[in-house]
Parts: sequence; C-alpha cells; structure tokens
Amino acid sequence: IFAAMHLLLLVPLHYYLWRRQGPLPPHRPHGDGGSVAAETATPAAHGLRSFWLVAISFAMSSALITALGTHLVPLLEAKQLGASAYIVSMLMGPAQVAIRLTNATVWRNLHPLSSALIAALALPVSAALLLWSSGSVAVAAAFSILFGVGQGLFSITRGTVPLALFGPLGYGARLGKLAAVRTV
Repeated sequence: IFAAMHLLLLVPLHYYLWRRQGPLPPHRPHGDGGSVAAETATPAAHGLRSFWLVAISFAMSSALITALGTHLVPLLEAKQLGASAYIVSMLMGPAQVAIRLTNATVWRNLHPLSSALIAALALPVSAALLLWSSGSVAVAAAFSILFGVGQGLFSITRGTVPLALFGPLGYGARLGKLAAVRTV
C-alpha cells in the first residue's frame, strides 16, 4: 500500500514539479572562472583536515543517536519512569519534525554551521539530562525533546555542512565517504 501510494501520488507530483521548474542547468566544469565550486570550495591545505574533523564529528553524533535511539525505552524504564517511559520516548518524534520545520522556515537563512552547532550541543546536553532524570518525568521529557531536536537537526546538517564547507564539486562522493566513516 505504501509503495502504491508513492507511485500513484508522489511520482506524478515530482513530475509536475519537475515540469514546472524545468530541467537543471547544465553542469559547468571546475576551473571555468565563473564556477560556484571554485568560489566556495575549501582550500586543499585545509580540505583533508576539515574533512576528517567533520567525519569524526558526524561519527560521534551518529554513535550517540544510534545508541540512545536503539535503547531509548529500556533506558527510560531504568530511570524508574515506569509506563511513562513510553510516552516520554514518543516526544522525540514531534521534536524532530518541529525542529526540521523551524529550520526550513524560521531559520532558513541560518548558516549550516550554526545548525550543526545547535545539533552538536543538543545531543550531549540531552544525554546529560538522561543521566539526571531518575524518576523525574519532566527531566526525562526535556531529554527526549532535546534529543529529538539534536537528531532532527543532525539529519539535515549531514547534507548541508559538507556543501557549505567544501562546495558542490565532488559533493556526492564526499557524502559517500562521510557516510562510510560514520557507518564504521
């Protein structure tokens, strides 16, 4: 049913939007003097170091998100929240959606590094709140909401930060390399 909905609803919608906007402009090769990539790419001397710093940051954030997300309900139950653990854990989803909408509307002009900084702060602060949440539904709820904010922003910054730092040239390959480091 889900696949049929995508085929019947989304394929025509994408086709309509594509026809309305028209095809993408032709790719200009690097070095033509007017290329956006030439203007926004990180200098080679800092490129490799910057890549590894971004890769390590993304890997650490992914490890925290995966560990907490996988064991969220048992961790909250271990904090003596009882049945409230399920309700508290559900707050994460709406927080993810709300921060993505905020990022797309209110913060649409915010630089990707600013969004990444907010995500990078939200994740460890939420983990600290989890440590202090023993028996407190309010603190556990704050953890879940802040964790959702960090996770929601992180899913966006995984794509926007590399583009902002390194430019569009080699973007797809760079995202693949970052994903490989994150996966390991």
